[in-house]
Amino acid sequence: MRLGDADCSCGARIVGEPLPESPFKVQRLGPAMTAVALTITSAAACRITLWMALGAIPATWFAWRAFRLAKRDPEGYGGRRVSAYTLAILLVAGSSLGIFEISRIPRYIEKRNIVPTMSTQAAILHSAGFLEEYKRLNGSYPNDSETLNKAAGEAPPLDYWQRPIKYVSYGEFAAMYSSFPTDTPGHIDVGAPIHDVPSVEDAPGIEFHNFELRSAGPDGIFGTADDIVMRDGVFCTNPGVLKRPLDRPLEKASPRR
Repeated sequence: MRLGDADCSCGARIVGEPLPESPFKVQRLGPAMTAVALTITSAAACRITLWMALGAIPATWFAWRAFRLAKRDPEGYGGRRVSAYTLAILLVAGSSLGIFEISRIPRYIEKRNIVPTMSTQAAILHSAGFLEEYKRLNGSYPNDSETLNKAAGEAPPLDYWQRPIKYVSYGEFAAMYSSFPTDTPGHIDVGAPIHDVPSVEDAPGIEFHNFELRSAGPDGIFGTADDIVMRDGVFCTNPGVLKRPLDRPLEKASPRR
């Protein structure tokens, strides 16, 4: 209809003035409720893993947006106080969690450094278990790694760095300890294949004279401080043991002078 016409060519007619706008406005609570819902969801997901706390980032944005909308248009948007409280909770909780995670960085680094050692020790323990089973069936430990691998029917175990774990049998050397000449009775010559066995003058200790399982460690070089060594089922941390050559030939042993 053209403006000012009282009727239309189709037959429609104006019967009254247009209805006035409603004096009541319904405030929109969607943005505020969305922020609250995201906050609750993120808090519940943190029980699974703290990484789910990253969900607080969009929740913070929605809470800030809801607060701005309610402040700019209070008649059209409600939940200003709710969004303000939600935003404050998110900021405080996020800051506290961030400080907590920063304080745990040294622990994360320590755990990361422990993983290679623990993985290698697990492989060594697997080999040690097979050695004990071999001794139970045959009465003694294998003389060399070839015998061990042949009996196991598998390749030598690998350490964390995918390098073979070396096996050395000291059974034949143990019987020869008394033949090494020394100046002091009861002492073992430092040139002997295993020179860290306690003497009669030392405090009681553990004698290792059966076998050794050794990983070269991160540097891949045997006889350095980062080697991972097991002797007779016991992991050794003595620097003198770790830095000892893997398999010093018996003929190179010389008496102490």
